[in-house]
Amino acid sequence: RQLLDSINFLQSLSNTACPYDNAVAESFFKFLKKEEISRRKFLQLEDVKQSIMSYIDGFYDTKRPHSANNEFSPNDKAAEFWTKI
Repeated sequence: RQLLDSINFLQSLSNTACPYDNAVAESFFKFLKKEEISRRKFLQLEDVKQSIMSYIDGFYDTKRPHSANNEFSPNDKAAEFWTKI
């Protein structure tokens, strides 16, 4: 808790079964299914794993703008955060 305070992180404190904590994860899986998984056919589990990693590393984290991040990609938003510390 002290570490979070020292770097100005706000810990999630919502109640059990509150949907807002899960909103980011739900959004991620929605776009993963829509933009990657549903558009392809896979024959092997390894192909699925490779596809998901490529999507995350090659597009979702590096290029895809996110409304929760003021239209920055996750990597760009993280870089902005670390330059302010």
